Parts: sequence; structure tokens; C-alpha cells
Amino acid sequence: MIDLSILIPARNEIFLARTIKDILTNMEGNTEIIAVLDGAWADPPVKDDPRVTIIHHSESIGQRAASNEAARLSKAKYLMKVDAHCAFDKGFDVKMMADMQDNWTMLPIMRNLHAFDWVCPDGHRRYQSPSGVCTECGKETKMDIVWIAKTNPQSTAYRFDTDMHFQYQNDRKNTAEYKYGVILGYRLSFNPESISPRIIDFLTNLASSHGFTCRGNNSWIRENMTFNTMSFSPVNNSGGEGTSEVLFVRNQSEVGRITTPAIITKMVNDWNTFTSSFRKATDNPSIENSVCECFFPETMESSISTFVNSSDPIPATRSFINSDLIKDLNNIIGGQFVYSEKTSSFHNGSVTLIPIVDKELNESMSIQGSCFMVTRDKWFELDICSEEFNSWGQQGVEVACKTWLSGGKVIVNHKTWYAHMFRTQGGDFSFPYDNPQSKVLENRAKSKELFAGNKWFKAIHDFQWLINKFNPPDWQTKGILFYTDNQLGLRIAHKVQKQLLKANLPIVSVSLKPMPHFGKNIHLPLERGYITLTKQIIAGLEALDTDIVFMCEHDVLYPTYHFDFTPTRKDVYYYNTNSWWLRAEDGHCLYFTHRSQSGLCGFRETLLKHYKERLRRMEELIASEKDGMIVATSGNLIPLKEGIHRLGFEPGTHNRPEKIDDLGCEDYQSEIPFIDIRHDNNLTQNRWRIDQFRSKPKEWVEANEIPFWGKGNDLICQI
Repeated sequence: MIDLSILIPARNEIFLARTIKDILTNMEGNTEIIAVLDGAWADPPVKDDPRVTIIHHSESIGQRAASNEAARLSKAKYLMKVDAHCAFDKGFDVKMMADMQDNWTMLPIMRNLHAFDWVCPDGHRRYQSPSGVCTECGKETKMDIVWIAKTNPQSTAYRFDTDMHFQYQNDRKNTAEYKYGVILGYRLSFNPESISPRIIDFLTNLASSHGFTCRGNNSWIRENMTFNTMSFSPVNNSGGEGTSEVLFVRNQSEVGRITTPAIITKMVNDWNTFTSSFRKATDNPSIENSVCECFFPETMESSISTFVNSSDPIPATRSFINSDLIKDLNNIIGGQFVYSEKTSSFHNGSVTLIPIVDKELNESMSIQGSCFMVTRDKWFELDICSEEFNSWGQQGVEVACKTWLSGGKVIVNHKTWYAHMFRTQGGDFSFPYDNPQSKVLENRAKSKELFAGNKWFKAIHDFQWLINKFNPPDWQTKGILFYTDNQLGLRIAHKVQKQLLKANLPIVSVSLKPMPHFGKNIHLPLERGYITLTKQIIAGLEALDTDIVFMCEHDVLYPTYHFDFTPTRKDVYYYNTNSWWLRAEDGHCLYFTHRSQSGLCGFRETLLKHYKERLRRMEELIASEKDGMIVATSGNLIPLKEGIHRLGFEPGTHNRPEKIDDLGCEDYQSEIPFIDIRHDNNLTQNRWRIDQFRSKPKEWVEANEIPFWGKGNDLICQI
């Protein structure tokens, strides 16, 4: 049975035979090669080999069509598309398959291939380039094949720019995300001193149903654990406090017998959950330490913090955590998991989840395109090599965007490499396919429309999600400015913070008490008030390094849809007007047309300029009040407060002479509304009757539930 088919579309490729020879020499698995000779026979010819299939076309059908034809011929689980001028590491195929997961696109480290030199009769050598006479003596030259995989550079991080053009992203190698590696899953362990009967029943059922083997002192373990159907391996045999782990599944047949608890079925997830670092030669596959050291493909859609019952601490790695795992474990084992930065694990009092990280893998925004592996199913499911594009160009962008936006990952495997020969000098050392600039630009425009325009129908993420994740230069980035006076009830505060983390955006929190575990925190030791609020906003805007900022308040529930909107103009303030009030006292719900600072977003530099000027005006008012020069024109406000009110709280929404600037505003409505929780300590006034408004809202809807969120009473209970 063939496990991997290597697909090589080739047109006028003089190194095709040498590339195939290199693959045959270095592959170690059940691997085949399918080469498509697109418009010409190979010269030099490819030698016959039962592991090589040749398809010939007298007329060129194009690189994409040729790749798809080879893919249709394959029956293997995995497909690897490679260029016809590459060299490979020994055992590259088995190293790649060992770490592959079904929703990943994987590529090895990319080196540069020194394929040949031009050599004259006098021995002068010229590095690979277009043909021609010796540049030193003028004599004719001949090609000398050297086939050297250069050890520098070693490329592992790629991106594309705003024109969808391929770029290296070497600066990403310095980021914490890159250095962290890739989380493959979690080890489940427990403290036998505090384990509940329910957990014992769960683990006992697991062991007795599936015949797990014992590691360590079987009789001691059984005697001390008081039941015989389960085997444990104690971490600490000295009598001190320690944890114990469920023992390991030895092979695929044992994995296949796991059919009872849903969480364990998810854990093993067929073949996609094991890492080669835990395998033994006799096990296929093996999990060395525990059955729950099986691995989960990550969804990265939402974060662990959704289920954390304390805001202290919030995991620093929250963007990597698969919340479905935690939710399922909560349902079976019970309790909520809290992250411990000291141990880098999650715990609920008796059960611990330890992330298992492979530091020899890294995520990449895009790929170069000369070598990548996917499953055969994903190749066709995602139309990974769409013939709606012109034949040449944008393959790396297409593959990467379709992988990421469909819920998969692009992974670079540092355990192996390939070397690619670059030929961009023109003449007879250029691209084998016709690639007129007009067609290249058409492909880039199509990529931008399809992916950046959020028109690819199989996407489960929008394009901005990908930009936020990798923060490439040149692209507009989004961030959250969260501000709080720390006088809000903890139940509401924790709920709001957990909900905000789902947006997967960088957060700067500005608080009047320290909040070191919520985003990048700035603590201002000030008293609550309008001046303080403005100073908080300025501090947050100065600390954020994103282009676009969403203003988020401590008592507002924001759906992730709130952050899908992207402002287009720097001279406009934008307001999400799909907003409901929720009365914390009784769950009463109210919608009315209005703009609020809690729904404001815009370009950071525009907002910063506005709030700095606002602060200057407010400080002028304070100075005027001290001098006795400020006079109230309304009977219901003290002079200073009235002066501040006349400045306005929502930028761009009024035309009074006191307005801060001349910029206007525009409205948008998110697909799901955000909820402004009204309690007994809001900074702004609570008004629940339409006659309490001087300017009557155009729409006024009172209800007992909020669209998409549910009944108000239920929401209050959940908080």
C-alpha cells in the first residue's frame, strides 16, 4: 500500500531525472513518484523504475492541471507536490509522515540547491546562471552538476504582502509564538490523594474496557489504588505528594477499541493524534506515558479562558488552547480548569492537563510552494491547486490561505529538509512555464479578491483572523483597548474578560488596580472619573501597536463578530450600533438607536489625536473652574461637569461649537449584537424610559431576550 505520492509537474526541466534519482535514493517509506511531462519528453530521460509513473502530454496543459492529474492517479493517503529541481534529506518522507496531521499542510526546512556550475577548459567556474562563455577567459563552458544542498539559509517562515506576493518572514523567528513550538495535545494526570469516586469510575471503566498494560510495579500500584481493573504509574513513590498517569496504549489495534467515553475517542482521533517522538520501532503507534497523552488537532477557534473560572491567572498561551477539549473534560470529570503559569499546566483540583509541545515544528503564514505535503482528501476537498487560477503563480498563497482559513495549519517540520534551486536570472535559466506579468498579476488579484475579500466559501475564519494571527508588516492590524475602574462586580468582570479573549486580538488593558494577567496591562493609580477615563484611553492607545483599535469597556459583552468590521478611512470614527442594554437586576432587555463609546473603533492615530485634545480641553475647564470663570448654562449640572458633557463623549457625533475636531462618523452593525450590562455602578446614566431622553431614539424595543444571546434572565444567571 502506497502511503505517499510525490507529484512532479515538469515542463522542459533538465533536472527532472536528477530530482527523481535524488528522491529514490533518499526516500525510506512506501512512497511513489508520479511525474507529468507537460509538453515535452524529459531530457535527459528518466530511468525506468517501478516506483516511478510517467505521464506524457505532447501539448502543455499547465502546471496546475498537471499537478491535479497526478493527484487523481494517486491512491495514497498523502500527496507531496515538489518542483523538478530539488534535493532531499535522507528519510524525508517518513519524517514528514510521522508528524503529519490530517488538517495540516506540512513542508520541510527549505535550503538552497547548488545544482551546477559552468566550467571552462581552463577550470574557471561560474555559479549556476544562464549559459554563456567564461566571464574570465571568454572560452566556451560546460555544465558541471554538483548537486549540493547548501546549509545556509534555512528557511522556515513565510508570508505574503498586501499584493499577495510571496515574502520571507525571518523576523517571526524572534517571536515567542515561533520559539514556543506547536502544541500537539495535552497529558492528563491526577492526584491520587484527591481523586473523586467519579474520576476513579471513569478511569476504571476506561482501563477495564480496553485492556491497558501496566508499567512499573503492578502489584504495589494495585494494592495502593485498591482496585484491580486499572493500572497506574506513580510519579512519586516516596510517599510525598505526586501525580499518577493512566498508562499507555501500545498500538493502533488497542486505539481502535476505544469506543466508550467520548473524550477518549476524541483524544485518539484515529491516526492523527500521535507524535513520532513518543514512538518505538515496535509500536505503530505508541504513546509512551499515558493514554491521555494522545493528541488533539488544534482548532484555535476559541480559547481555554472561555472555561477558566478565575481571571487570575489567565493563560499566556490562550490562543493555542483548544477549548473543546477543556469543555469535554469538564463534562466528564467535572470542575473548571485554571491555568498555572508556574507549572505551565491547567488544573481543576484533582486533574492536571500539561500541554505537549513539539519545538521542532513551527507555524507559518504562507509557503514558498516548491514542496508541500497534504492529505489526498484535503487536496480535493479544498481544491488545493485550483485551475480557476492561471497556470503559474500564487500556489503558495492559495495553499496556505485554504489551509488556514478552513481550520487547518501550515506547519514547517525542522526534523527534515529539502533544497530548491532558484532560477530568476532570465535567459535559459528562468521559469519553464510561460508566466507573462499580466497573468501573474491576474492571479494575485484573484487571490486578493477570493481570500482577502472573504469570498472563499469553505472558509470558517475570515481573512483578518489570519492577519491578526501572524501580524505581518504592511497589513492593517487590529487590537483591543480595554479600560476599567476595577469597581465592577467580579462575576460580570470575569465574564466580560473571558468573552473578549475569544476575539484572538492583542489586548492592552488599562486599570486602576493591577491586572497583570489580562493582556498587556497598564496600571494607573488614579481615582475614577472622566479625566481619569480619558487618561486611561490615551495610555492604552499609546501602548497598542495596531493600526485599528476597538474600544472595549469592562461591563460590555462583545461577540467575536464585533471585531470583523474593518474601518477604511482615517478621517472617520466608526460605531457598531447593534447594541442591547441588559439590566443586571432582572434581565430586562432594551434596544434603542444610539452610538456609544463602547461601540467605537477607528484608526489608532486618529483616536489618539482626538483624546489628547480632549484631555487638553478638560484640563482647561478644570483650570477655568479654579479661577471661577466657568459658568453653568443648565440647572441640572455643575459647571465643570456640564463643560465636559458639552465636549461630547462619542467622537464625531455632534456639531456643537465645543466639538473636539471636525471629523465625522459612520455606523455599522455586527451580525450579532454586543450587550451593555447595566448595573448600579455604571459611569453613564441608566435610562429605561423613552421619555427620559431629550432626543428621542428612532427605534425603541423592550424584550425579555436578546437576539442570538438568549433570554435576559438566563444571561444574568450565567454571569
